[in-house]
Amino acid sequence: MIYRFIPKQMKQKLLFLLLILCTGLYAQEPELKFGKLSQSDWDMEYCEFDSTASAVILMEQCLIHFSGDKAYLRVHKRIKILDEKGFEYGDLAIPYYHHDRREFITGFKGMTFVKKPSGKIERIKVEETYKEKINEYWSEFKVPFPAIQKGAIIEYKYEFVTGNLMALQPWEFQHEIPTVYSALTVQLPSYLQYSILGFGNKYQKKYDTNDRNHWVLEKLPGYKDEDFVYNPKDYIDQVRFQAHSVYTQQGWENILQDWNELGADMLKEHYTRTFKKANRESEVLMEIIDQGDSELEKVRKIFEYVRNTYSWNGYYSLYPSRSSSDFLNSKTGNIAEINLWLIGLFRAAGLEADPVLVSTRSHGKPINNFPLISQFNIVICSVKAGGKELLVDAVTRGGVLPFDHLPLEDLNYHGLKIKPKQTEWVKIPFSDDSKTQSLINMDFTKGTGEMKMRFRGYPAAEKRMDLLEGKDIFQKVIFESFSGEEITVEQQEVTNPDELGKSLEVDYELDLVDISDLDVIYFNPAVWTNWKQTPFNKGERSLPVELPYPFIDQVAIKIILPEGYVLEEAPESIRLVLPEDLGDFTYSIRYEENFVLLNMRLKISGVYMVPELYFYLKEFYERVSQKVNEVLVFGKS
Repeated sequence: MIYRFIPKQMKQKLLFLLLILCTGLYAQEPELKFGKLSQSDWDMEYCEFDSTASAVILMEQCLIHFSGDKAYLRVHKRIKILDEKGFEYGDLAIPYYHHDRREFITGFKGMTFVKKPSGKIERIKVEETYKEKINEYWSEFKVPFPAIQKGAIIEYKYEFVTGNLMALQPWEFQHEIPTVYSALTVQLPSYLQYSILGFGNKYQKKYDTNDRNHWVLEKLPGYKDEDFVYNPKDYIDQVRFQAHSVYTQQGWENILQDWNELGADMLKEHYTRTFKKANRESEVLMEIIDQGDSELEKVRKIFEYVRNTYSWNGYYSLYPSRSSSDFLNSKTGNIAEINLWLIGLFRAAGLEADPVLVSTRSHGKPINNFPLISQFNIVICSVKAGGKELLVDAVTRGGVLPFDHLPLEDLNYHGLKIKPKQTEWVKIPFSDDSKTQSLINMDFTKGTGEMKMRFRGYPAAEKRMDLLEGKDIFQKVIFESFSGEEITVEQQEVTNPDELGKSLEVDYELDLVDISDLDVIYFNPAVWTNWKQTPFNKGERSLPVELPYPFIDQVAIKIILPEGYVLEEAPESIRLVLPEDLGDFTYSIRYEENFVLLNMRLKISGVYMVPELYFYLKEFYERVSQKVNEVLVFGKS
């Protein structure tokens, strides 16, 4: 939801009066005084609303005010270390954008408080702070707090100064560790109007659409331990800001561009020069594609040329950091330089191609009613070929994905496509071909067997990475799934390791043991699967479940037994189904005179599941795990 502090027609004087009135509303809130610790701060041994936490934010507050062309975020925070795992929170690192001195940190004051057995409080002042450059744009302000130990309390305050008035740094009420009390106050300038966006369950429950400039949230659990979430910060309680109007001599003027205006600026200022340069590279295309190639074949060949010719320098970016000539000569560039060159070559080859701005999973989900380019951190390519629109990223983070599969980091629901005269939100599709098959044949009449594994899509990319790193794709070498007897697995042949568009195939030989002396044989199929244990073991969940990608995982096991053995106990065949067609599991068993055929298939169709579905997902995986762990019992007749 969007809150507007001030109607557009409101005069400067009225705005000033409003701020005075609002100041009276928050003046009665408790003030966090540096070094004034309460007895309850010292008595706390664990966080009652997040009992596994290793540290807890006792109190924090932020006051945002303005002067000239700068905003000042005055931050004050107090943290208690609850156990040894919490020692890491004694090392503070605050990122800031140092380029053109756009942002900096000043006025830092920090202290560690330690309570001695005698009850005396020792105060150890922070004597050392330093700045560490991350890259040409970003740095970190770092503070190692002294005397960190169990039960210690650290406290610090500083001022974060920024010249980015269009989009102030968000205030996050919720953190990796729990927060007892968090407060934010904003004193708006008379010359700017802001829209405010509030997020998170507690925020939405407490605050309605009333205009305000002060917020307090309490008892917020930490988010660090949530698995299967692309970025927990997408769901935490927070407030974001965006300037939309400025007061000039002519009155209030709108300064907020819409997406179409932002897209046009990106093309004109940052992208068009690269496309024009690529359009002059016809001799390069003559070496890459042939006249009779289909559109899809052109896409594949140009993609592979760019991916194999230009190396990624590790930087995520929306903008080229240098000229196209420098990029081409060095054959190394950031993600924008590589993908913009890819788009340019597609266009030069007669294909319809456009840049798509994407926020990677670790960067957070973009919000379509919040028109700020800073919500994105990379640019990829949309290209039309064979009647279909493909999204393509030549920086495949390892080089083991085919051209029609985006890196998992890019799969963050939606991107912004920039066309010459407009922008368009596009859905980032998940490929539906991720599949793993294990075909296992154990012939105990011969003492040998074989296993054939087939991987497609993202599982194939993961296994190809294992091969590049020298790992055995099938990690377990010795099994004790057959009455405790060893089955030796030896990798024999790998097919299509470099053919990224084809299945990766791996064949194994099984060396079985002699079981003729055993009167009873127990076989547990679980060790041949990835479902021996459920990955969902929490009692409840407040965040959605976000799985990496849809997949099908299938295991077929055929067991041929010596004459005289019969199947005495066998699990029943079943089929389990998740709500809303999000997935299913099939377990079937067939028994003939001298062999057993067991088929197990797990399919997950949806990657996003709301918290209300977590109970069903948890129960589903628990029943899958229970089923595959059911033992088959063979005995001599």
